[in-house]
Amino acid sequence: MPNPDPRPAADAADRFSRRDLIRTAGLTAAAAAATLPAAASRTAAHPPSPADAAPPRPRTALIVIDPYNDFISEGGKRWNRIKSVATRVGTVPNMLRLVRAARAADGVWVYYSLHHRPKPGDYDGWLNPNPSHRSVRDDQVFAYGTWGGTVRDDFTPQPGDVVCQEHWTTGGFNTTDMDFLLKARGVQNLVICGLLSGSCVEMTGRHGVELGYHVTMVSDAVADADEEVHRTAVEMSYPRFAHAVVNTEQAVAAFERTPS
Repeated sequence: MPNPDPRPAADAADRFSRRDLIRTAGLTAAAAAATLPAAASRTAAHPPSPADAAPPRPRTALIVIDPYNDFISEGGKRWNRIKSVATRVGTVPNMLRLVRAARAADGVWVYYSLHHRPKPGDYDGWLNPNPSHRSVRDDQVFAYGTWGGTVRDDFTPQPGDVVCQEHWTTGGFNTTDMDFLLKARGVQNLVICGLLSGSCVEMTGRHGVELGYHVTMVSDAVADADEEVHRTAVEMSYPRFAHAVVNTEQAVAAFERTPS
């Protein structure tokens, strides 16, 4: 005869489920307890190294953007476009001074953020190439295997410097491993210089802030093809997102004061 009230059967099922759960939990706890001595012995046999015992001291990275011959050397495909601003500001010698000061400082890394060096066919089939993509594609700016697509001699990366994956558009973080490589070395502070003031340099700085870095822009170690774009970037855009906007003299002095 059917049970007119299903609750007793349901209560029995609930009691069975609870007993089963308690029994299973007890077995699991016993198994876990049995593994503790083994885990402890492994830890004792392989203690953490001093380097792993505490987080590393925060470090600083100088981000050098696109020091290619095509940008900053006489005869480069884009040098004549930025020459006026770069010469007035002293961009190239200031960039070089920053690199040398960063290499000489303790706790400062030099990171290279370089634009993609195109090869024939790289942009074939692209649905939405932007003006930067089309310019690089059509003029083969920074072309792979050419003098123009080579880092200028006095900026050649040295042992200890970090060369990140190449970016395809305007920004050192987009489509690259730069964020990973910075965090792997405990870097929290970015000092940014290079080309161009209102595109790659600004984009990298803005993105760095979004990722949680302390960002410093060096106003006289950047340049752009357009004087007004450069002025707007340095005087209006950078102060709105960066934690600091300094000149090369100030940045070098800060590197020299960086604790070891």
